[in-house]
Amino acid sequence: MTLSMLLGEDGKQKDELSQMVNWIVEHSKADVIHISNALLLGLAKTLREKTGAKIICSLQDEDVWVDVMETPFRKKQCFNPF
Repeated sequence: MTLSMLLGEDGKQKDELSQMVNWIVEHSKADVIHISNALLLGLAKTLREKTGAKIICSLQDEDVWVDVMETPFRKKQCFNPF
């Protein structure tokens, strides 16, 4: 699930991401969107492209999630930051 979230629109939750972004576009005129942690950064590119909002991200305890992942997953690079 963690890797899929980092993949954003290429992850398994792409339909839910599309629904969420469409809702935000329809119901909000956000200037800034705050992503609460780096594990949600896969959402950033689509959010920025569809809303035009600036994206900010807080960093909090990501090391705890990454440290417990099995080695092949922990070392995998799964997205290219924009």
